Amino acid sequence: MKKLLSLMITITMLFSMVITPIHAEETPAWEQVMHNIAEKYAQDGLLEDANMLWLLPDLMAYGELFPESENLISDEEKQACLAKIIDDVKEATAPAALAKAIIALRSMGYDARHIVTEELEEIDIVSRLTALVDANDSGVTIVWTLPYVLIALQQGEDYATSEQIETLVGILVDKKLEWQDMMWGPDTATPVIFALAPYYETNEAVKSAIDETIPMITALQDDTGIIGNAASAGLAIAALSAIGMDSQEIVNNEKTLIDGLVSQASEALDGFEPMSNTFSTEQGFRGLLGWTFLKNGTEKRVYDFSLNPMNTAYEAPKTLCTVTFQLSPEDAEIVVDGQTPVEAGKYELSEGEYTFTASKSGYYTKQETFQITADDITNGEKIIPVTLDRRSSGGGSVSNNIRITVKVMVHGDECENSFTYKNNASEFDALVSTSVTIDKGDSVYDALEKALEKEEVDFIEENGYVSAIGDYSEFDHGNRSGWMFTVDGEHKETGCRETLLKKNATVVWYYTDDYTKERGSSGYSGGSAVDSTQKFGLYGKNDDITYKEVINSGKTFADIENCKGKAEIEALAQRGIINGKTEESYDPTATMTRAEFATIVVNALGLPKKDGIKFEDINDGDWHAEYIKTAYYYGIVKGVSNNLFNPQGTITTEEAAAMVTRAAKLSGIEADMNVLTAKDILEKFADFNNISAWSISSMGFCVKDGILDGDTENISPKENVTREQVAVMLYRMLGKAKLI
Repeated sequence: MKKLLSLMITITMLFSMVITPIHAEETPAWEQVMHNIAEKYAQDGLLEDANMLWLLPDLMAYGELFPESENLISDEEKQACLAKIIDDVKEATAPAALAKAIIALRSMGYDARHIVTEELEEIDIVSRLTALVDANDSGVTIVWTLPYVLIALQQGEDYATSEQIETLVGILVDKKLEWQDMMWGPDTATPVIFALAPYYETNEAVKSAIDETIPMITALQDDTGIIGNAASAGLAIAALSAIGMDSQEIVNNEKTLIDGLVSQASEALDGFEPMSNTFSTEQGFRGLLGWTFLKNGTEKRVYDFSLNPMNTAYEAPKTLCTVTFQLSPEDAEIVVDGQTPVEAGKYELSEGEYTFTASKSGYYTKQETFQITADDITNGEKIIPVTLDRRSSGGGSVSNNIRITVKVMVHGDECENSFTYKNNASEFDALVSTSVTIDKGDSVYDALEKALEKEEVDFIEENGYVSAIGDYSEFDHGNRSGWMFTVDGEHKETGCRETLLKKNATVVWYYTDDYTKERGSSGYSGGSAVDSTQKFGLYGKNDDITYKEVINSGKTFADIENCKGKAEIEALAQRGIINGKTEESYDPTATMTRAEFATIVVNALGLPKKDGIKFEDINDGDWHAEYIKTAYYYGIVKGVSNNLFNPQGTITTEEAAAMVTRAAKLSGIEADMNVLTAKDILEKFADFNNISAWSISSMGFCVKDGILDGDTENISPKENVTREQVAVMLYRMLGKAKLI
């Protein structure tokens, strides 16, 4: 009997060996979990998941590990995610939101510096983030945000300078005692290690800090093998894998860290408990992906997308290619047969063959054909260089170059804010005096830019308005101080980008303390400034807005001497925008009524009086009637109902923010902000949840643009604003709008 049983067992074993290939081993549980998670999100649910910005990079990393898998997200799903990301970051300024979006975009092969919205607005969120880094923004340096800022800036060779990276790394090392605190587990330390991993072998301070921390983390492993829970374990595995440590070698009670994580998998092996949200699933998934890269011998971290393509990201599916012609000479005329340009030298073209003609007087005309391919549309843009040959003139060539002498004249601080170039030119010194060669027809701005780059002098310019050169900025020497220019001694009525140079010339830029006392005083150079009869304000402002000149120089009030807003109150009072309760008293701590607020905003913008809406609680004989009607006409204020305004009602912070935001839009300021972006900005305030839903966007805009202080603990949305606070808010808005 024993022999028969033994024979049957042997036959069964042989039969099993014959019908089961040696390589057909069962998929290990840790790998099956990855496949099941990928399958679940490839089919549905990624777009609406609260953790989409993390799950998306996870799934793209999964695609690198398993390129033949059937569980890859579709192009349609990627485009939908892309559109959502772009919509969310249009106005985003919070470092965490920017960093997450950059990582997600790079995971899909998009360049976060080149984002095009559905309205064809171009966005660069990398520059937004590095600007916050340069400003040492408090949101950047928070120890649980900074690692992801660093990871985001690692996603492209040119995303950050070496100095910016070194600064962020240094801050993390300096803050090691914060992230080494394991009181609440390892979840602060592990993202830091993950972010610092690229510098582990080259930076002694980084290596020392990480080496100190690893035993602190592994000491938290319990006898099931896990560290904390699935989310914590996933982060730990990703961090350890990034510095080359195998989590299979982190063992307690013969259970590895991988065993511990898998023990928390759901019954269906399609996520990690708790399954009520995707937090644990995403971080556990991230850890397994990182460990798999390490097991495969791939020298990369799970979130290293720096070698991915740098395609332009389009919010709407791209069916056209942006074709830009680089012309030499630059003012040549270019025409694509049968097509209308979106702007000079730029076309939006679908796939196909086209013919262009380039021409200019004095040059030979050129006609050529070119192709737009499907790849061109995918890439988003195509640049076509076109050079025209000059016709000979009497056997000689005619130069298209002109020589411009550029001088930048400044004066010291011993001026009592009263120097003008007209009266004090002999006391000015040359910050820059040089000559540059530009093309005939280039602008004053082109000459200035070339000269300042040559002399390595910084400057700030926007839309043809130069607000700073070197250390001299507008308003440094008073409300009428700033930069002006002359061409061969003549002040121009056009801005520096609009003033074209056709011959050799001398351009003098000078810093004046009072533009109104200069020859040809048409306001600041670039058409931004301030004479009520000339150009002022921002492009896009309502045409009815007028500039408010100083009419009561030196006006002040006895009761504002110790006010933080003293200068702002005085600036508005001197222009007749606000009045005191008496000639000597402003009463800065008093509240402000809705009627008073409507009045000062109408005064501030110099709006003509309008009639229209009839409120039952506003009589034509009331002192405030025409101001309320005017403010309502321009959309600055609204009624409390269809027929009531409540003129004596007081204004709260959030009400003031809403009204100032409407005034800002009227003044040409881009003040629209989506709710998610505003929430990112406002969540730092302890009383954030007290903000009414209708005012979230306005409050976010006012904090972002510095109209409301952003460095306080509370934002106090429901508290009544004081007369001092209103003056400060209005003054800051007017400054942004170049109206003061």
